[in-house]
Amino acid sequence: MQEKKFVLPAAISAIVIVAVICSTNVRANNIKDWESKKLENESNQASAESQAVELESSKENLENLIEEFNSELESLGNDLNELETKITDKKKEIKKCKKEIESAETDKEEQYESMKERIQFLFEAGDTSYLEMFLNSKSLVESLNKAEYFNKLYQYDREMFVKYENTLEEIENKNTQLQKERGELDLLKQENEDKQNQLSDTINLTAVEIQKYSDRIAEVEAKAAEYEKNAAYAEAQIKELEEESRRAEEERLRILMEQSNVSGEKVFDYTPSDLELLATLIQAEAEDQPYEGKLAVGSVVINRIRSSYYPNNMMGVLYQPYQFTPVTVNNRFAMILARGANEECYRAAQEVLDGHIVGNWLYFRMNDGSRTGLVIGDHVFY
Repeated sequence: MQEKKFVLPAAISAIVIVAVICSTNVRANNIKDWESKKLENESNQASAESQAVELESSKENLENLIEEFNSELESLGNDLNELETKITDKKKEIKKCKKEIESAETDKEEQYESMKERIQFLFEAGDTSYLEMFLNSKSLVESLNKAEYFNKLYQYDREMFVKYENTLEEIENKNTQLQKERGELDLLKQENEDKQNQLSDTINLTAVEIQKYSDRIAEVEAKAAEYEKNAAYAEAQIKELEEESRRAEEERLRILMEQSNVSGEKVFDYTPSDLELLATLIQAEAEDQPYEGKLAVGSVVINRIRSSYYPNNMMGVLYQPYQFTPVTVNNRFAMILARGANEECYRAAQEVLDGHIVGNWLYFRMNDGSRTGLVIGDHVFY
Protein backbone atom coordinates (compact mmCIF):
# COMPACT_ATOMS: atom_id res chain seq x y z
CA MET A 1 0.00 0.00 0.00
CA GLN A 2 2.82 2.38 0.73
CA GLU A 3 4.29 1.74 -2.71
CA LYS A 4 0.96 2.57 -4.39
CA LYS A 5 0.64 5.75 -2.37
CA PHE A 6 4.10 6.79 -3.63
CA VAL A 7 3.50 5.90 -7.29
CA LEU A 8 0.09 7.54 -7.61
CA PRO A 9 1.17 11.07 -6.62
CA ALA A 10 4.21 10.73 -8.88
CA ALA A 11 2.00 9.71 -11.82
CA ILE A 12 -0.37 12.56 -11.14
CA SER A 13 2.58 14.96 -10.91
CA ALA A 14 3.91 13.68 -14.22
CA ILE A 15 0.53 14.28 -15.84
CA VAL A 16 0.40 17.77 -14.37
CA ILE A 17 3.92 18.49 -15.61
CA VAL A 18 3.03 17.27 -19.12
CA ALA A 19 -0.08 19.44 -19.06
CA VAL A 20 1.97 22.42 -17.91
CA ILE A 21 4.54 21.83 -20.66
CA CYS A 22 1.79 21.56 -23.29
CA SER A 23 0.13 24.74 -22.11
CA THR A 24 3.54 26.42 -22.05
CA ASN A 25 4.10 25.42 -25.69
CA VAL A 26 0.68 26.77 -26.61
CA ARG A 27 1.46 30.03 -24.82
CA ALA A 28 4.83 30.20 -26.56
CA ASN A 29 3.09 29.90 -29.94
CA ASN A 30 0.54 32.48 -28.89
CA ILE A 31 3.34 34.81 -27.78
CA LYS A 32 4.97 34.43 -31.21
CA ASP A 33 1.63 35.24 -32.88
CA TRP A 34 1.14 38.33 -30.73
CA GLU A 35 4.75 39.41 -31.26
CA SER A 36 4.19 39.09 -35.00
CA LYS A 37 1.00 41.18 -34.71
CA LYS A 38 2.81 43.73 -32.56
CA LEU A 39 5.66 44.06 -35.07
CA GLU A 40 3.18 44.35 -37.95
CA ASN A 41 1.21 47.08 -36.19
CA GLU A 42 4.39 48.93 -35.17
CA SER A 43 5.60 48.76 -38.76
CA ASN A 44 2.23 50.03 -40.03
CA GLN A 45 2.25 52.73 -37.37
CA ALA A 46 5.75 53.87 -38.40
CA SER A 47 4.70 53.85 -42.07
CA ALA A 48 1.54 55.84 -41.32
CA GLU A 49 3.45 58.36 -39.20
CA SER A 50 6.04 58.74 -41.96
CA GLN A 51 3.23 59.27 -44.48
CA ALA A 52 1.66 61.85 -42.17
CA VAL A 53 4.98 63.72 -41.98
CA GLU A 54 5.26 63.74 -45.78
CA LEU A 55 1.67 64.94 -46.15
CA GLU A 56 2.23 67.63 -43.54
CA SER A 57 5.33 68.78 -45.43
CA SER A 58 3.35 68.97 -48.68
CA LYS A 59 0.57 70.83 -46.91
CA GLU A 60 3.05 73.33 -45.46
CA ASN A 61 4.52 73.87 -48.94
CA LEU A 62 1.05 74.70 -50.27
CA GLU A 63 0.38 77.00 -47.31
CA ASN A 64 3.66 78.80 -48.00
CA LEU A 65 2.62 79.03 -51.65
CA ILE A 66 -0.70 80.61 -50.65
CA GLU A 67 1.19 83.14 -48.55
CA GLU A 68 3.25 84.02 -51.62
CA PHE A 69 0.08 84.25 -53.73
CA ASN A 70 -1.58 86.50 -51.16
CA SER A 71 1.51 88.70 -51.05
CA GLU A 72 1.48 88.89 -54.85
CA LEU A 73 -2.25 89.60 -54.80
CA GLU A 74 -1.69 92.40 -52.31
CA SER A 75 1.03 93.84 -54.52
CA LEU A 76 -1.29 93.68 -57.53
CA GLY A 77 -3.96 95.44 -55.48
CA ASN A 78 -1.52 98.22 -54.63
CA ASP A 79 -0.53 98.47 -58.30
CA LEU A 80 -4.20 98.61 -59.26
CA ASN A 81 -4.83 101.43 -56.81
CA GLU A 82 -1.93 103.35 -58.30
CA LEU A 83 -3.25 102.71 -61.83
CA GLU A 84 -6.72 103.87 -60.88
CA THR A 85 -5.22 107.03 -59.36
CA LYS A 86 -3.26 107.64 -62.55
CA ILE A 87 -6.36 106.96 -64.66
CA THR A 88 -8.36 109.40 -62.56
CA ASP A 89 -5.62 112.02 -62.93
CA LYS A 90 -5.45 111.31 -66.66
CA LYS A 91 -9.21 111.75 -66.98
CA LYS A 92 -8.90 115.12 -65.27
CA GLU A 93 -6.12 116.14 -67.66
CA ILE A 94 -8.21 115.01 -70.64
CA LYS A 95 -11.22 116.88 -69.34
CA LYS A 96 -9.09 119.99 -68.82
CA CYS A 97 -7.59 119.54 -72.28
CA LYS A 98 -11.05 119.31 -73.82
CA LYS A 99 -11.99 122.59 -72.18
CA GLU A 100 -8.79 124.13 -73.48
CA ILE A 101 -9.65 122.83 -76.98
CA GLU A 102 -13.12 124.31 -76.71
CA SER A 103 -11.66 127.62 -75.53
CA ALA A 104 -9.00 127.61 -78.28
CA GLU A 105 -11.60 126.80 -80.91
CA THR A 106 -13.73 129.66 -79.60
CA ASP A 107 -10.75 132.02 -79.63
CA LYS A 108 -9.85 130.93 -83.14
CA GLU A 109 -13.40 131.33 -84.35
CA GLU A 110 -13.73 134.73 -82.70
CA GLN A 111 -10.42 135.87 -84.20
CA TYR A 112 -11.50 134.61 -87.58
CA GLU A 113 -14.80 136.46 -87.34
CA SER A 114 -13.07 139.67 -86.16
CA MET A 115 -10.60 139.44 -88.98
CA LYS A 116 -13.39 138.94 -91.48
CA GLU A 117 -15.26 141.91 -90.09
CA ARG A 118 -12.20 144.16 -90.29
CA ILE A 119 -11.40 143.00 -93.80
CA GLN A 120 -14.98 143.54 -94.80
CA PHE A 121 -14.88 146.97 -93.18
CA LEU A 122 -11.70 147.84 -95.02
CA PHE A 123 -12.97 146.81 -98.39
CA GLU A 124 -16.57 147.77 -98.03
CA ALA A 125 -16.67 150.52 -95.34
CA GLY A 126 -20.26 151.43 -95.98
CA ASP A 127 -20.70 153.65 -99.10
CA THR A 128 -17.09 154.76 -99.13
CA SER A 129 -14.77 152.80 -101.26
CA TYR A 130 -11.16 152.02 -100.44
CA LEU A 131 -10.06 154.34 -103.30
CA GLU A 132 -12.13 157.21 -102.00
CA MET A 133 -10.48 156.90 -98.61
CA PHE A 134 -7.15 157.47 -100.29
CA LEU A 135 -8.48 160.31 -102.49
CA ASN A 136 -9.95 162.08 -99.53
CA SER A 137 -6.61 162.03 -97.77
CA LYS A 138 -5.10 165.50 -97.39
CA SER A 139 -1.76 164.28 -98.57
CA LEU A 140 0.11 161.36 -100.02
CA VAL A 141 1.73 160.74 -96.68
CA GLU A 142 -1.63 160.44 -95.04
CA SER A 143 -2.74 158.06 -97.73
CA LEU A 144 0.37 155.96 -97.30
CA ASN A 145 -0.05 156.00 -93.53
CA LYS A 146 -3.58 154.77 -93.87
CA ALA A 147 -2.47 152.05 -96.25
CA GLU A 148 0.30 150.98 -93.85
CA TYR A 149 -2.13 150.99 -90.96
CA PHE A 150 -4.57 148.78 -92.82
CA ASN A 151 -1.73 146.45 -93.81
CA LYS A 152 -0.47 146.17 -90.23
CA LEU A 153 -3.97 145.54 -88.98
CA TYR A 154 -4.35 142.76 -91.50
CA GLN A 155 -0.97 141.26 -90.61
CA TYR A 156 -1.86 141.33 -86.91
CA ASP A 157 -5.17 139.62 -87.52
CA ARG A 158 -3.44 137.06 -89.69
CA GLU A 159 -0.74 136.36 -87.10
CA MET A 160 -3.30 136.03 -84.32
CA PHE A 161 -5.34 133.64 -86.43
CA VAL A 162 -2.26 131.48 -87.11
CA LYS A 163 -1.31 131.62 -83.43
CA TYR A 164 -4.76 130.42 -82.40
CA GLU A 165 -4.57 127.70 -85.02
CA ASN A 166 -1.19 126.53 -83.70
CA THR A 167 -2.41 126.66 -80.13
CA LEU A 168 -5.43 124.59 -81.05
CA GLU A 169 -3.24 122.07 -82.88
CA GLU A 170 -0.93 121.75 -79.87
CA ILE A 171 -3.83 121.23 -77.55
CA GLU A 172 -5.37 118.64 -79.87
CA ASN A 173 -2.02 116.82 -80.09
CA LYS A 174 -1.78 116.90 -76.33
CA ASN A 175 -5.32 115.53 -76.12
CA THR A 176 -4.39 112.74 -78.55
CA GLN A 177 -1.37 111.86 -76.38
CA LEU A 178 -3.48 111.92 -73.24
CA GLN A 179 -6.06 109.63 -74.85
CA LYS A 180 -3.27 107.25 -75.84
CA GLU A 181 -1.85 107.26 -72.33
CA ARG A 182 -5.34 106.73 -70.92
CA GLY A 183 -5.76 103.72 -73.21
CA GLU A 184 -2.44 102.28 -72.05
CA LEU A 185 -3.46 102.75 -68.41
CA ASP A 186 -6.80 101.06 -69.07
CA LEU A 187 -4.96 98.15 -70.69
CA LEU A 188 -2.61 97.84 -67.70
CA LYS A 189 -5.60 97.97 -65.38
CA GLN A 190 -7.33 95.19 -67.31
CA GLU A 191 -4.18 93.06 -67.25
CA ASN A 192 -3.85 93.66 -63.52
CA GLU A 193 -7.47 92.66 -62.90
CA ASP A 194 -7.02 89.55 -65.05
CA LYS A 195 -3.95 88.58 -63.01
CA GLN A 196 -5.84 89.16 -59.77
CA ASN A 197 -8.71 86.97 -60.96
CA GLN A 198 -6.32 84.21 -62.06
CA LEU A 199 -4.42 84.44 -58.80
CA SER A 200 -7.63 84.34 -56.76
CA ASP A 201 -8.71 81.22 -58.65
CA THR A 202 -5.30 79.64 -57.99
CA ILE A 203 -5.53 80.51 -54.28
CA ASN A 204 -9.01 78.97 -54.06
CA LEU A 205 -7.85 75.79 -55.81
CA THR A 206 -4.78 75.61 -53.55
CA ALA A 207 -6.96 76.06 -50.48
CA VAL A 208 -9.06 73.11 -51.65
CA GLU A 209 -5.89 71.01 -52.03
CA ILE A 210 -4.75 72.05 -48.54
CA GLN A 211 -8.07 70.90 -47.13
CA LYS A 212 -7.64 67.58 -48.92
CA TYR A 213 -4.20 67.22 -47.36
CA SER A 214 -5.64 68.10 -43.93
CA ASP A 215 -8.34 65.45 -44.33
CA ARG A 216 -5.77 62.91 -45.50
CA ILE A 217 -3.43 63.74 -42.61
CA ALA A 218 -6.27 63.30 -40.11
CA GLU A 219 -7.13 59.96 -41.71
CA VAL A 220 -3.50 58.73 -41.64
CA GLU A 221 -2.99 59.94 -38.05
CA ALA A 222 -6.16 58.10 -37.04
CA LYS A 223 -4.76 54.93 -38.62
CA ALA A 224 -1.42 55.46 -36.86
CA ALA A 225 -3.25 55.85 -33.55
CA GLU A 226 -5.20 52.66 -34.26
CA TYR A 227 -2.00 50.78 -35.09
CA GLU A 228 -0.41 52.11 -31.91
CA LYS A 229 -3.43 50.95 -29.92
CA ASN A 230 -3.26 47.50 -31.52
CA ALA A 231 0.48 47.27 -30.84
CA ALA A 232 -0.09 48.25 -27.21
CA TYR A 233 -2.82 45.62 -26.92
CA ALA A 234 -0.49 43.01 -28.43
CA GLU A 235 2.22 44.08 -25.96
CA ALA A 236 -0.24 43.64 -23.08
CA GLN A 237 -1.19 40.18 -24.36
CA ILE A 238 2.48 39.23 -24.65
CA LYS A 239 3.17 40.37 -21.08
CA GLU A 240 0.12 38.50 -19.82
CA LEU A 241 1.17 35.29 -21.62
CA GLU A 242 4.76 35.70 -20.43
CA GLU A 243 3.51 36.12 -16.88
CA GLU A 244 1.37 32.99 -17.28
CA SER A 245 4.41 31.15 -18.64
CA ARG A 246 6.48 32.34 -15.70
CA ARG A 247 3.86 31.13 -13.23
CA ALA A 248 3.56 27.83 -15.12
CA GLU A 249 7.34 27.39 -15.01
CA GLU A 250 7.30 28.08 -11.30
CA GLU A 251 4.56 25.49 -10.89
CA ARG A 252 6.52 22.97 -12.94
CA LEU A 253 9.61 23.50 -10.84
CA ARG A 254 7.57 23.38 -7.66
CA ILE A 255 6.18 19.96 -8.65
CA LEU A 256 9.68 18.77 -9.51
CA MET A 257 10.92 19.93 -6.14
CA GLU A 258 8.12 18.07 -4.42
CA GLN A 259 9.23 14.91 -6.23
CA SER A 260 12.86 15.38 -5.17
CA ASN A 261 14.59 13.99 -2.13
CA VAL A 262 13.65 16.38 0.64
CA SER A 263 14.15 13.97 3.49
CA GLY A 264 16.47 16.41 5.17
CA GLU A 265 19.10 13.70 5.58
CA LYS A 266 22.64 14.52 4.58
CA VAL A 267 23.78 12.73 1.43
CA PHE A 268 27.18 12.20 3.03
CA ASP A 269 29.26 13.63 5.82
CA TYR A 270 30.50 16.78 4.12
CA THR A 271 33.08 19.20 5.41
CA PRO A 272 33.13 23.01 5.38
CA SER A 273 35.56 22.70 2.47
CA ASP A 274 32.96 20.63 0.53
CA LEU A 275 30.35 23.33 1.16
CA GLU A 276 32.71 26.08 0.02
CA LEU A 277 33.72 24.20 -3.13
CA LEU A 278 30.11 23.39 -4.09
CA ALA A 279 28.94 26.99 -3.45
CA THR A 280 31.81 28.25 -5.60
CA LEU A 281 30.93 25.92 -8.50
CA ILE A 282 27.26 26.86 -8.30
CA GLN A 283 28.15 30.55 -8.58
CA ALA A 284 30.66 29.91 -11.37
CA GLU A 285 28.09 27.94 -13.42
CA ALA A 286 24.74 29.48 -12.45
CA GLU A 287 25.24 32.90 -10.85
CA ASP A 288 22.74 34.55 -13.22
CA GLN A 289 20.26 31.62 -13.15
CA PRO A 290 17.11 31.19 -11.02
CA TYR A 291 17.46 29.60 -7.59
CA GLU A 292 16.02 26.32 -8.90
CA GLY A 293 18.82 26.29 -11.50
CA LYS A 294 21.41 26.70 -8.73
CA LEU A 295 19.89 23.75 -6.85
CA ALA A 296 19.94 21.70 -10.06
CA VAL A 297 23.66 22.40 -10.68
CA GLY A 298 24.45 21.36 -7.10
CA SER A 299 22.32 18.20 -7.54
CA VAL A 300 24.36 17.19 -10.64
CA VAL A 301 27.55 17.34 -8.52
CA ILE A 302 26.05 15.22 -5.72
CA ASN A 303 24.62 12.72 -8.24
CA ARG A 304 28.09 12.29 -9.69
CA ILE A 305 29.58 11.70 -6.24
CA ARG A 306 26.94 9.01 -5.72
CA SER A 307 27.56 7.46 -9.16
CA SER A 308 30.11 4.68 -9.65
CA TYR A 309 31.28 6.34 -12.88
CA TYR A 310 32.74 9.39 -11.11
CA PRO A 311 34.99 10.05 -8.09
CA ASN A 312 33.23 9.65 -4.76
CA ASN A 313 34.30 12.96 -3.27
CA MET A 314 33.74 16.66 -3.92
CA MET A 315 37.30 17.51 -4.88
CA GLY A 316 37.57 14.60 -7.30
CA VAL A 317 34.30 15.36 -9.08
CA LEU A 318 34.95 19.11 -9.42
CA TYR A 319 38.54 18.82 -10.66
CA GLN A 320 37.96 15.91 -13.02
CA PRO A 321 39.40 16.97 -16.41
CA TYR A 322 37.11 18.39 -19.11
CA GLN A 323 33.98 18.35 -16.92
CA PHE A 324 33.32 21.83 -15.54
CA THR A 325 34.55 24.68 -17.77
CA PRO A 326 34.96 27.29 -14.98
CA VAL A 327 37.26 24.86 -13.12
CA THR A 328 39.47 23.48 -15.89
CA VAL A 329 39.26 26.06 -18.71
CA ASN A 330 38.62 29.72 -17.89
CA ASN A 331 39.76 29.86 -14.23
CA ARG A 332 36.46 31.51 -13.12
CA PHE A 333 36.11 28.91 -10.36
CA ALA A 334 39.50 29.86 -8.84
CA MET A 335 38.72 33.58 -8.89
CA ILE A 336 35.38 33.08 -7.07
CA LEU A 337 36.99 30.66 -4.62
CA ALA A 338 39.62 33.28 -3.77
CA ARG A 339 37.07 35.94 -2.84
CA GLY A 340 34.28 33.62 -1.61
CA ALA A 341 30.89 32.70 -3.12
CA ASN A 342 27.80 34.82 -2.51
CA GLU A 343 25.14 34.12 0.11
CA GLU A 344 22.53 32.67 -2.26
CA CYS A 345 24.96 30.16 -3.77
CA TYR A 346 26.05 29.11 -0.26
CA ARG A 347 22.41 28.59 0.67
CA ALA A 348 21.76 26.46 -2.43
CA ALA A 349 24.88 24.37 -1.74
CA GLN A 350 23.79 23.91 1.86
CA GLU A 351 20.32 22.72 0.82
CA VAL A 352 21.73 20.21 -1.65
CA LEU A 353 24.25 18.83 0.82
CA ASP A 354 21.48 18.55 3.40
CA GLY A 355 19.51 16.28 1.07
CA HIS A 356 17.49 18.62 -1.18
CA ILE A 357 18.36 16.87 -4.45
CA VAL A 358 16.07 18.17 -7.21
CA GLY A 359 16.75 15.56 -9.89
CA ASN A 360 18.83 12.54 -10.88
CA TRP A 361 20.72 14.27 -13.71
CA LEU A 362 24.44 13.76 -14.28
CA TYR A 363 24.92 16.47 -16.91
CA PHE A 364 23.86 19.99 -17.82
CA ARG A 365 24.80 22.50 -20.50
CA MET A 366 23.63 25.77 -22.05
CA ASN A 367 20.33 25.17 -23.80
CA ASP A 368 20.91 25.67 -27.52
CA GLY A 369 18.11 23.35 -28.58
CA SER A 370 20.41 20.50 -29.53
CA ARG A 371 19.87 18.47 -26.34
CA THR A 372 16.60 17.19 -24.84
CA GLY A 373 16.09 17.30 -21.10
CA LEU A 374 14.65 19.47 -18.37
CA VAL A 375 15.13 23.15 -19.08
CA ILE A 376 15.69 25.40 -16.05
CA GLY A 377 16.66 28.95 -16.91
CA ASP A 378 19.35 28.92 -19.60
CA HIS A 379 20.45 25.32 -18.88
CA VAL A 380 19.17 21.94 -19.92
CA PHE A 381 19.69 19.08 -17.45
CA TYR A 382 19.86 15.45 -18.58
